[in-house]
Amino acid sequence: QPDYRRALQVVNMNTTGKLLGYCPLYKGMRVRLCCKLCAKHGLVHDAVGSVTDIVLHERDIAESRRWSTEKHHPARVLGYVQLKALPRAVLVHFDGCKVNFGFGPGVVSVEPHVSYWKYKTNEHLTGTRKQAEVSMARRQIPLAPEGVRTVQTAQGMSMDAAAIYMAKPGSTMDADDYWMHLY
Repeated sequence: QPDYRRALQVVNMNTTGKLLGYCPLYKGMRVRLCCKLCAKHGLVHDAVGSVTDIVLHERDIAESRRWSTEKHHPARVLGYVQLKALPRAVLVHFDGCKVNFGFGPGVVSVEPHVSYWKYKTNEHLTGTRKQAEVSMARRQIPLAPEGVRTVQTAQGMSMDAAAIYMAKPGSTMDADDYWMHLY
């Protein structure tokens, strides 16, 4: 079980289609869902559970056999491996879910999703500073570590401690919106 907090890159999930820029995963890790899979069974945004398995892409399967058998493989020495391809799925046992979807009671196959959004930036091609929107898409497993949250996803929760980044995000937010976010 690696210390994923060391490797976690802090990313503003509001500007990345609600997906992390980097998401370490390991079996037993507590995660939360970043999309709605099935409201009927409580598999909605911020549902929490534990990773039970990771279904690797074909490009990583051969290497996984090596790191699991070779005593001095770099992955065993470091305690983690960075995959070459996005996993096919992550099997997650969601708290409170009793339905059997074919992987055991409460275990759900969370597969890669695509998020689309508009990123606001400034274009500099014409020599004048003008605001521009760029269409973005990101394909990723819609999971995040349970403890990594935005202020909005933490509303109503009791926490013993928190680390909060309070800098103003770029030049696209006016002062009134900034102060409201701080509140």
